[in-house]
Amino acid sequence: MSGFTLGQSYGHGRTFQRTIIPGAAGAAVAPGAGVGYTFVVGPWDWMRLVFCAFTITTDATAGNRYLTIEYPGATGASDYADGAAVLVGPSTVNQRFIGCIERGTAEWNTGTDVFMPLGGIWLAAGRQVKITNTGAGAGDQLTNIRLTFDATVVDADGSETQRLLEHAIDDEAELAQLARVAGA
Repeated sequence: MSGFTLGQSYGHGRTFQRTIIPGAAGAAVAPGAGVGYTFVVGPWDWMRLVFCAFTITTDATAGNRYLTIEYPGATGASDYADGAAVLVGPSTVNQRFIGCIERGTAEWNTGTDVFMPLGGIWLAAGRQVKITNTGAGAGDQLTNIRLTFDATVVDADGSETQRLLEHAIDDEAELAQLARVAGA
């Protein structure tokens, strides 16, 4: 079916990809200076981060910064985290980080992007994805944030059918087939 595919390796049934851009519909606004960014998985969604990109510009405050992507659990402590073993120094301008589920190792060299692997864990409704900046100066700024997820949606009873029908499907025949399967 166009629009829905099996998830990437270790998929979770039928999925579609959704890109989150801060400030766009349904996403938290872009972060202010000195803070990280948090995205909350919506109700009835199951999502896993498969790609991310963001830049950081640091202020002149002494000390290194360490950026990670955290997946906090119910207690607020992270159950899982992704990151590259890279420290960002003071007065750095537009250092770009790129994460991908298909990367096996992190790579970085002076003057280049930081590439890092993503674990790809599935997140239930209400779970968070946080870009954190440990050691952040008050003027540090995260920008150009893009988070791309494999996503699948379920009804309150745990089934996928109704929510899948609500998503745009280009082919009328496919929509009719889904309606027949759903008994609608």
